[in-house]
Amino acid sequence: MLIHQYGLSFLIYNPAKKEANDLKHHSFENELPADQLHEAIKNKLLEAGVLDQHFSKVSVCVSNSLSAFVPDAMFDGTQMESYLKHHVDLRPTDFITHDRLDTLNKVNVYVPFVNVNNMLLDAFGRFSYFHASSVLLSAMATKHKKTEKHSWVLHVETGLAYCMVYKKGNLIFYNAFSWTNEEDLLYYTLAVRKSHKLSKSTLWVSGKTSPDDAFQKLLYNYHGNTEIMQPNTNLNYKNLKLLHPQHHFLLLETPGCAS
Repeated sequence: MLIHQYGLSFLIYNPAKKEANDLKHHSFENELPADQLHEAIKNKLLEAGVLDQHFSKVSVCVSNSLSAFVPDAMFDGTQMESYLKHHVDLRPTDFITHDRLDTLNKVNVYVPFVNVNNMLLDAFGRFSYFHASSVLLSAMATKHKKTEKHSWVLHVETGLAYCMVYKKGNLIFYNAFSWTNEEDLLYYTLAVRKSHKLSKSTLWVSGKTSPDDAFQKLLYNYHGNTEIMQPNTNLNYKNLKLLHPQHHFLLLETPGCAS
């Protein structure tokens, strides 16, 4: 399941066969306040009949901008607030957690949607959850682990985008930012390209974009080297007949993180 303040998506799959059976997406009319998110998601899951089913495993991908990566060697679980407080507007009541990415020597510290977690705990019992940037970084590292050059990626969700620069097995830049129009995304990628000297590196794009759409043409006009990043093939989703699998990139990659 992928949850964010603009909507949710959920995927039902067979973990033994690693085969996807169903995928649904629901968008809210506007960005919902975090404290209203649990009721909206519960209602959508009820409408879809998901809460009436039993699942052997439930995995959730949390998409928001409230995260930061810390080198594993420097991580202190008692100091998680300090990793976020300089660039995230924390409230005294915020719960902070982390994803440990052992193979990448990184820890992702973030604020989840606690009210949604509590609702899902009541509905399903035990479940796993990860931040969207953890899922994205793991997928990016798998795809580009053999290259010695810079790799960079722009992942686009409604109202929120993630940008990462990766070199020689290391994450050297990460940011999540809000956007209103496609020009916002373009200007941001131009700034990242300039600051990290990426003019000769391919920009990999995933999320709410499709080959040859207006946004891809805009990026190509300014960057030249652009490619659509498709989900890994660990999960068989061919029977879903998705026209553009990269639109559901995070959702399709989440089962791999949970395995």
